[in-house]
Amino acid sequence: RISGEDQERINHVSGMLQEELSKIEGTMDVRDNFPKKAFEFTVNIDTDLSSSLGILKYDVQRQVNIALKGASPTVFRKGGKEFDITLKSNIKTREDLENLAVKSSIAGNKVLLKEFADIRLGSIEEQINRFNRKRSVSVLSDVIPGYGAPHISIKMARDVIRKSDLRGTVVKDDGELHNIIKNFGY
Repeated sequence: RISGEDQERINHVSGMLQEELSKIEGTMDVRDNFPKKAFEFTVNIDTDLSSSLGILKYDVQRQVNIALKGASPTVFRKGGKEFDITLKSNIKTREDLENLAVKSSIAGNKVLLKEFADIRLGSIEEQINRFNRKRSVSVLSDVIPGYGAPHISIKMARDVIRKSDLRGTVVKDDGELHNIIKNFGY
């Protein structure tokens, strides 16, 4: 487990340790548990311009939400069962969203979103792993049958961790070897 304050540094050390761990005989499927980034649209509305076009922030929020997440305005009933009917657009790109026609709840006219708003696509962290209140990432590996996890841990500690630049992070072995020593002594 790699802990620290700077997520970029933790990710750098994780990548380096994964690379070195994958070189050790007996390891396979080397990975970490850092959550993959999610992407989200950010819509910045020019409120003066949208107001002059008769478009309310409510109109934008509601219609963009329906376009991206869908809405269930009614149900279909058949044979005593009810099935939700979901309306959803096929927006996949920023350009698709820019070309969404937003209908004014005041004037009834439609205006393309790109005419009064700036749309950006950005990445976000959906989850932050922590251990003892510090950001952390665990480096994981499966072991090929016939090899032992404790031997891989010893080789990793002796040949990689001691010789690596780990500044700004704390690296702790919480694997099978740690559990053996903790439960059975050394």
